[in-house]
Amino acid sequence: MDEYRHSISEYLKSQYDFEFGLSNILDIKTSIILALIIFLAAQSAELSRAASMPLHWRVFQYISAFFLTVAVSSAIYELWPRHYDVKAKSAEFLEWVQTRKEHYEERQESDPEVKIAEDIFQKEIERATRLTKQSAINKRKVRALNATFYSTVIALVLNLATLVALASKWRF
Repeated sequence: MDEYRHSISEYLKSQYDFEFGLSNILDIKTSIILALIIFLAAQSAELSRAASMPLHWRVFQYISAFFLTVAVSSAIYELWPRHYDVKAKSAEFLEWVQTRKEHYEERQESDPEVKIAEDIFQKEIERATRLTKQSAINKRKVRALNATFYSTVIALVLNLATLVALASKWRF
């Protein structure tokens, strides 16, 4: 039975660490893309002001600006602070264990350590519901990161096409 509980506890701990780490990774990736978005937005603004640029290339830049707006909106949504349920701090946990110990000693339980171990295991099981919530948050963050990425790629392609066309003096 102890091995079973230990396995569950270890699985929940690793899953908790994974979900929390994934959130940080998603934020880092979005921040990197955001730097590219800022560069592309400045580039689109400069290109769309070029007086000698044909109308269709200017339209490319307006479309690029639209996708950059979508990308920025998605990035802000992804980076928006969310509340993750975190484990109790060490001091809080030890205080809770002490409270449980006193409770079982007042009731003159024969083996309070076993009861406390059972309570700790139940707390671990409760963590599974928090993991479900954190996983749902991360799924929304992944969708926002995907929208940011694909919108940025479209804007990048449009900007590159415009730059190549202007550099080669290609005016279809």
